Amino acid sequence: MLAVFAGHYHDGGYQQVNGISYIGLQSSAAYGNDVSYHNQFATVDVRADDKHYLITVAGNGFQKSYVVNTPLP
Repeated sequence: MLAVFAGHYHDGGYQQVNGISYIGLQSSAAYGNDVSYHNQFATVDVRADDKHYLITVAGNGFQKSYVVNTPLP
């Protein structure tokens, strides 16, 4: 397993445990009814070369961005 994505954690976050990246996507609900905060999302790009997996999470709005570079097993 390379990565796990989960949604609705209010603060979002990233943690790596035993070589697996856990990425929590931020919840829009944390900001109440202000619609200017509700346009947040992320796009994910996964690529591999002969030595590494590269996961790029590009956040929009308050969603954080992450780059994860994991060696192939």
